[in-house]
Amino acid sequence: MLRLAEALVAVAPDGAVPDEAFALLDTVEAEDQFDWRAHWYRGQALLEAGAADKARPLFDRVYFELPGEVDTGTAASFYDRVSRVDPDHTSACFGLARVLAKTSERDAIIDAAQALRRVPAASSLYSQAQIRLADLLIEDGVKFDQSLLEQAAETIEQIGIEGGIVHQLAGRLFVAAIELIENGKLKDGRDRTLLGSPLAITDLRLAAERRYRSCAHLAEDAPEKIHWVDLANRVRPVTLF
Repeated sequence: MLRLAEALVAVAPDGAVPDEAFALLDTVEAEDQFDWRAHWYRGQALLEAGAADKARPLFDRVYFELPGEVDTGTAASFYDRVSRVDPDHTSACFGLARVLAKTSERDAIIDAAQALRRVPAASSLYSQAQIRLADLLIEDGVKFDQSLLEQAAETIEQIGIEGGIVHQLAGRLFVAAIELIENGKLKDGRDRTLLGSPLAITDLRLAAERRYRSCAHLAEDAPEKIHWVDLANRVRPVTLF
């Protein structure tokens, strides 16, 4: 009904929006008065009909329910307020993390991670929040260090689903650990482990290779499988045979 109403507004000649469009929106709103989409399309219909004064309050209502992200500072403020008051409103937690993560500044990334941690463990989106959190902690452009490495490892261990995404994140984490060791930012040692792998370059390379080959095994098509096999071959330890 919403799509039909939108189409009727779009083809209305010279702003003559048909009554059918408003009737459809009345029906949608009667079924769910909190459906923001009905207010959005009604605002569009009124705007097209030349009633901007009546359309504006509807757009304001939608804005306060679903703040836009053109002004990231304002959006972050709204998302933060909602997610603190009611973490069960998970879209606010994800929204706050999204706008904060648009910058590569370390403090903003840490705050984005905290936003994702607000998603309750009982939520159906908890695993998705953990996946995004792990991805964020090891994302390129962040000043990665041992603290973020350990946080990412702990997050990956808590993801409650199986599949290629977990192997992918683990592989990326092993590669990140290798880079930290090679750059002198992390001390290696077989007496310590990372996701079950000894914290030594050769062991980490083997662990990353295994994870990427698991991704290849679970790939949905040939190009994706080739991608993961290439990564596995690239990261594996150099041997003479």
